[in-house]
Amino acid sequence: MLIRIRIVATLAVAALLTAPACDTRESHRSPESTTEVPATTASAPPVAQPPDSPARQPSPPASNQRCTPREMTLCPVDEAPRDPGFAAYRTRLLEAIDRKDETMLLPLLADDIRVSFGGDGGTADFQKHWKTSSPDSPLWSELGTIVRSGGSFSSEGSTRMFWAPYVYSRWPDDVDAFEYVAVVRSGVAFRNRPDDAPATRTLDWSIVRVLDPASAADAAWRHVRAADGTEGWVSANDLRSPIGYRAGFQQVNGEWRMTALVAGD
Repeated sequence: MLIRIRIVATLAVAALLTAPACDTRESHRSPESTTEVPATTASAPPVAQPPDSPARQPSPPASNQRCTPREMTLCPVDEAPRDPGFAAYRTRLLEAIDRKDETMLLPLLADDIRVSFGGDGGTADFQKHWKTSSPDSPLWSELGTIVRSGGSFSSEGSTRMFWAPYVYSRWPDDVDAFEYVAVVRSGVAFRNRPDDAPATRTLDWSIVRVLDPASAADAAWRHVRAADGTEGWVSANDLRSPIGYRAGFQQVNGEWRMTALVAGD
């Protein structure tokens, strides 16, 4: 009888010792561990954006939301949204520019597109002049800047046109286009020497006079005089001349086309 009691007690102790061990293993099992994760989840590549997805859409042109019109100030203007047909055309043009795609660009040009004020013209001359087959052509950067810089509609006889950038299309008639340039954003640093010295003030969409423009044609900085007579230096990237490159657009057989990309006067 005593032996039987000892055996029962031994079995009971063994059961008590093994039960916590099982409970411990169960209590540390994460709920997620009961669900099998597909092997492809961790290694799946990102899904590529389709060409016409919102993430690939070109950025909109400049607006005039932060510009207060005043003397010797040229606020940016963009009238393109007034014509849905032209706005849609411009979106396609910007996409071709962003892709640096000659095949996509050429159908958006007029057959007789003007390349200069001389005898050159037509898409063949345009391709030759701008080397459109090359992704390194300066056309993509220059035309992208022009188209994104807004512009305005005008009438030339019976022809309705859109000209960009706004610096050309809205330049005041009483300001000499050969001697003055426009500051094309707000908060532009105005420095007392042509380097990264601390700014003495900032310029907002101002029209300034270029001092000694002949020697500054390819300079990174421009020596300018503000409307109040103060002289200083401004980064060339923040300035644009009204006689620089501009693009003209008009409807050809009912479809918008770029009809000119010219500079000078």
